Amino acid sequence: MVLLILTGIKEELSVLLDQHPFEFEKDLRVYRSRQQPGLYAATTGPGVRHPGRVKKMLEELQPDIIVNAGLVGILDERDPARPGDRLKLGQVVKSESETIFPGGPGRDTLVTVDRPVHDMLDKMDLAERYHARACDMEASKILELVGSIKPLQNHSFVHFVKIAGDRPEEAALYEYEYMLWDWPYKGMFDKMRILLRFPGGPVAFFKLRRSKARALRGLGTELLSTIQAILKFDGIPRNLGSTFIPH
Repeated sequence: MVLLILTGIKEELSVLLDQHPFEFEKDLRVYRSRQQPGLYAATTGPGVRHPGRVKKMLEELQPDIIVNAGLVGILDERDPARPGDRLKLGQVVKSESETIFPGGPGRDTLVTVDRPVHDMLDKMDLAERYHARACDMEASKILELVGSIKPLQNHSFVHFVKIAGDRPEEAALYEYEYMLWDWPYKGMFDKMRILLRFPGGPVAFFKLRRSKARALRGLGTELLSTIQAILKFDGIPRNLGSTFIPH
């Protein structure tokens, strides 16, 4: 069995790389597990920025199971989900074409958008228009990409580990989330510059960091337990939910 983990950005993948030994294969730009045969991990870039590279990876590895993991934006401020909580997806919607991808088991709808959505009114519009609970930038694009590769059609399963990240009332903070990307790899001078220039000052900066830390801890816990369950079952157990068959 070949199991491929895909996240949008390195920050999301790091929750796995920090817990499991991988080595990087430059030709496919993919991480290969040193302990578990057939386990790979990679990033797609925000919004599957480089679909050609991801398609080449999929064609070469021909994974039986693709796990797309990452943080999503909650759309309704009345939603009880907190950063770090997991969603159970019943369908994914591509906002651009309004294409619906059915899956499950799960009741939540995730809508894939082409740009980050932070404005509360925009979030409300997405929630009402698509009856969606959350939004991301990768899910429907991965389903389309996998479904476009003939050897993977009706063969590969896509399982989603989508974790609540930003909430509507945190829109002003998450508008500048990009300033925290690759934070562990930044030098002291860059960190101090970002801290001093962060909109809202250090108080807003540390509030965002705490929120992101909670969400990423939840992502790490859910992703690791999902991988363990799939490897133990040698497939996707029915009780995991959020599973789709691209075609």
